[in-house]
Amino acid sequence: MKLFKRSLMFLLALICLISLCACGDNNDEDPEGTPIVGATPTTDFNDTVTGVVADPNKYMNVSLVDEGTDLYAYKTGAGWGYRYGPSMMVYGDGTMGAWFASPGAAGLWDFFTYKTSTDGGATWGQDKVVLQPIADTMDYPSVCDPGVVYFGGYYYIGYTSTVYQGGVSNNVFVARSKYPDGPYEKWNGSGWGGDIPEPIIYYTDDAAAFGAGEPSFVEVDGTLYIYYTWTTPSAQSTRVAVADATKENWPETIEFKGVALERTITPMEDSADIKYVEDYGKFLAITVVNRMSDNSGLQFWESNDGITFYKTSLLKTNVICCAHNAGLMGRPNGHINLKDKLYLAYAYGGTTNGWGLWSTRLHEFKLSLGDSIDTSDAENENRKVPVVGWDYNEVWTLGLVTRSNQHFEKYLSGGSFQIDLLWFDSTYQEYQITSGEGVRFYDYDTSIVSFDGIMCKPKKIGDTYVTVSYKGATHRFKISILPDDAIVNSQMPKMVDFKSAFIYPTEGFVTITDDGTVILDNNNRRERIQIRALAKFHDGNWMELFNEQGLSARFWDGTHYKYKIKYSSADENVVIVRDTGMVTIRGVGTTTVTVTCGEFSYDLKIVVQ
Repeated sequence: MKLFKRSLMFLLALICLISLCACGDNNDEDPEGTPIVGATPTTDFNDTVTGVVADPNKYMNVSLVDEGTDLYAYKTGAGWGYRYGPSMMVYGDGTMGAWFASPGAAGLWDFFTYKTSTDGGATWGQDKVVLQPIADTMDYPSVCDPGVVYFGGYYYIGYTSTVYQGGVSNNVFVARSKYPDGPYEKWNGSGWGGDIPEPIIYYTDDAAAFGAGEPSFVEVDGTLYIYYTWTTPSAQSTRVAVADATKENWPETIEFKGVALERTITPMEDSADIKYVEDYGKFLAITVVNRMSDNSGLQFWESNDGITFYKTSLLKTNVICCAHNAGLMGRPNGHINLKDKLYLAYAYGGTTNGWGLWSTRLHEFKLSLGDSIDTSDAENENRKVPVVGWDYNEVWTLGLVTRSNQHFEKYLSGGSFQIDLLWFDSTYQEYQITSGEGVRFYDYDTSIVSFDGIMCKPKKIGDTYVTVSYKGATHRFKISILPDDAIVNSQMPKMVDFKSAFIYPTEGFVTITDDGTVILDNNNRRERIQIRALAKFHDGNWMELFNEQGLSARFWDGTHYKYKIKYSSADENVVIVRDTGMVTIRGVGTTTVTVTCGEFSYDLKIVVQ
């Protein structure tokens, strides 16, 4: 009998242990963190073309096969709706996947959604939000302009984001996942994951301009080509860098290679999406000229080396007017193979119906190689088709979000508080979650907070990020438990730290060394830098600062900027620094610029070569 009891106790303990391993506490990884749209597609192909050397005396010419179909249209009567900037793949089993920039919710800007087609693009399934910004980081409050590539067992999704409320001074970020629909882990500067994403390309020019963003990736023979927009107040281009795709932490190997496309401001020409054409050994790029206008067209470019591009076909026939933000469909590694049906897509719609009411058009196209560039379609008329929404009744859970700017700041003595949680459907109608039924909180510091339904109980002072799931959607937000004497939402927060913002990788013309030294090229004087400081405040918040930082209303009281910064160059024969922080090169040499704000200061070493 005693032996039986011992055996029974052992069996119960074993069952309990298995149960704990399977379920864990509410701080474990989410067991639902697997594909949410469909089965994992195959990325294998048995007809890859290799070893083709580009012929510089031949040119790729493009033509649209059809008038196209809408793969998305906003719901008629909705306030807004779009799925723009498509990044598209065809998989080895013939299915297709597409990522889009879609509206955010609860005051945030853009999120990424993903959906698939199993019938060659004729119909598309339901989409889901697969990537969102993270509160109080460099990618808040938006993820925008997806660019996706697959290699080494991961889907990598590049995106645009900024800390500035005006949508300017953007940087390029990247995240990865084993599944096309997530969950994604973001690059943190030295590896993958965590809650503090860092850019892989950091914009250094005038913060009043768009900056860096709109990435596109192509992997060829272990080399990753990284294309991205670089827009200053006076010029815009698509630049290119390369990285070693055989390395897990490939962002650490990025090497700047130069300007790939010089895009026009007048007429406005928007971002480039780029693929590698295996059969020709050439790179193909697409942009939209006269974007969002009555005369818009699809501009194609090509390159023999992936570094320098030149214009080829300009298409108008069958192109819907007011087009913008085009993308090419390719295989997961960013290749086009002529055995596949070839597709491109773009959003269309300007501001006539209201900002953000855009459809997305999908076309089949043909690609051929000729002895000359075909410009015959450039003078034709595009199609003057109005943007019309769809009438449909089927809606679904698209995503999940919290209010309070994704950041709950509460006092320790305040007791339990409710997490203000919303789910939103595919038409962006928002619904308050009023009970804990179906809600699960996980992946957080259990020593700081605990949860009972949708109520959160503070346990000690500290910060933690929390993941919440509901109806198949997930969201990550931040909770700060503060001491009772903390002052939050102050109009004049107290500065506690002040240092150079140049702690992120730059794009090449401007080099930042490991010790923070700025290296400038005297031969590229149009490549300017703006000295920006990274300030931290007593309430846990932070911001990049420079004079005219009124881009963030927090630092402007309607009369003057609250944090006046002074710049002093030790040798003005090398550089001078204007009141806005913009640096002007005067000559070759080395100098130190002292940056001062109140009682804080730091030195920035600048070398002009």
